[in-house]
Amino acid sequence: MILAAGYSTRLRPLSGQIPKPCLPVLGRPLLHHVMDWLGRFGVREAGVNLCHRPEAVRQAVARYDGPHIPVHFSDESGQILLTAGALAPLRYLFRDGGTFLLVNGKVVTDIDLEPALEYHRSRGNLATLLLAPNRERDEFTHVTVDADGTITGYVPFRQAGEIEELRVFTGIHILQPEILDLIPDGQPFDTVQHLYPLVRERGGAVRAFLCEGSWREFSTPQRYLRHSLELLRAQGLSNWSSPRLELDPTARLNEAIFEPQVEVGAGASVTRSILLGDNRVGDGASLSECIVGPGVVVPPGMSLHRTMVVAAAAVGAEDLAGAHVADGLALTPI
Repeated sequence: MILAAGYSTRLRPLSGQIPKPCLPVLGRPLLHHVMDWLGRFGVREAGVNLCHRPEAVRQAVARYDGPHIPVHFSDESGQILLTAGALAPLRYLFRDGGTFLLVNGKVVTDIDLEPALEYHRSRGNLATLLLAPNRERDEFTHVTVDADGTITGYVPFRQAGEIEELRVFTGIHILQPEILDLIPDGQPFDTVQHLYPLVRERGGAVRAFLCEGSWREFSTPQRYLRHSLELLRAQGLSNWSSPRLELDPTARLNEAIFEPQVEVGAGASVTRSILLGDNRVGDGASLSECIVGPGVVVPPGMSLHRTMVVAAAAVGAEDLAGAHVADGLALTPI
């Protein structure tokens, strides 16, 4: 089950155009990266829940170019059902198939699932939560566990200053079908707050497994930009572009990521930035550590640093809250 129904409020106003699971990361939507990873471990069927801009998510799934994975959709446009409740409308898909996965649709990872699956099965767990080291000390809640792997608590990041080795929950759960019987129909139900305490009350085992490998979460503009550039460098690239990039010979690029149909004018500079397609960067303009939304035209000579730029007319009024709007552009600090 891939969770894809959030409103992506921390990515506004960009998420008014592109829902988070559809955000391109080096040319592939986040959802495709998740499906690529799942396919490595033999996943042959999946569920995806929908709410914000559901047709965009459906279209992204339809464009998936990896090994065929039939996808079943559930619509949560009336009410978001949270991480456990999302399983209820599709419980038929998971009831008879043995061990299954619940994963967040906003991550790029190369975590090896095999050791975690072996641990899950050998310990007889009903649920295993995959943890990863928080080496960058990003602002995630720290998860504490005992020697048996039982989760003993959650420490808010601001209170975790003295903890040397932080562990973050990856949003990846390994589950047994029996757990479905504890999830009510048609109401919001969270895994950590509601489901797992109930599992423990009934005598079931909920444990954590600390994984190695890379894990990147893309729910804020800062992480979207930083992680995209990390993946660019990991491929040994200075810049990356989809087809139809028109680049003036005098333009200067450094760690620039271009989605389709971008034009960069004379003397313009693009550094550590993402341009999401159908863009023009005017002559002499300068972009540094920026995210430029689809359809944005950066005027000649404009200089932007650590800014997300979206065409104001392309998003709703609620998406523009907190943005500075000028000359048809919504500007938000990163």
